[in-house]
Amino acid sequence: MPLVLVTGDPAGVGGAVVPRLVAAGHEVVFAHRGGAAEAVAEMAAKAAAGGGRVLARELAADDEAALRALVREAEEEIGPLAAVVACAVDRVTEGPATAGPAEAADAVSGPGTEVWAAATGGMDGAYHAVRTVIFSFVRRRGGRVIAVTSAAGLDGDPDRPLESAAAAGVVGFVRSVAKEYAGYGVTANAVAAAPAAAGAPETAQVADVVAFLVSDQAASLTGQVLRAGAEPAA
Repeated sequence: MPLVLVTGDPAGVGGAVVPRLVAAGHEVVFAHRGGAAEAVAEMAAKAAAGGGRVLARELAADDEAALRALVREAEEEIGPLAAVVACAVDRVTEGPATAGPAEAADAVSGPGTEVWAAATGGMDGAYHAVRTVIFSFVRRRGGRVIAVTSAAGLDGDPDRPLESAAAAGVVGFVRSVAKEYAGYGVTANAVAAAPAAAGAPETAQVADVVAFLVSDQAASLTGQVLRAGAEPAA
């Protein structure tokens, strides 16, 4: 069964994507954020009960050395990596950075602040995940790159300017990867997750779109952004 690397939050999109890929017949190596050991263990146990496999490890998104070691371990045990899915969705509490006194805007949007770092965390995660695997894909003349990000990167969100900017960065990064590595049989696409009414992405729909992009039916699709989920009613 094809091996897929997934990075992300077990309590968010990553936690929905992993079982969906297992159900589609993939074996998964899951590099996840901390604080969810019990949920991840349960996910792996359910996969094993159904004849699938999830090799999970808690890793920092920017720890490429640890991520490469995890991928190497998985490939030695299971087989070559076929795809990477970077779940680069980070919703943060911000506010209109261009409104109010200059001091307030600086506190929200200044590079190096906690809010800016949180907003760009997903973009960093996608970048490091792709760097980890891309040269292996090039050598094998094939591989899928998928980044799940926020639809705010396409539409803009008046209350989340930093998230919108970071999500747009993920889209631009993916499209650049698609063009740069098209000659090596590598495809790269993005999934733009629309927020549900409660503010979180509709994870089941996102997982379905990811499963499609990993499937044989999407073998020739590259440089595209597919929307997942419906926009909440105004």
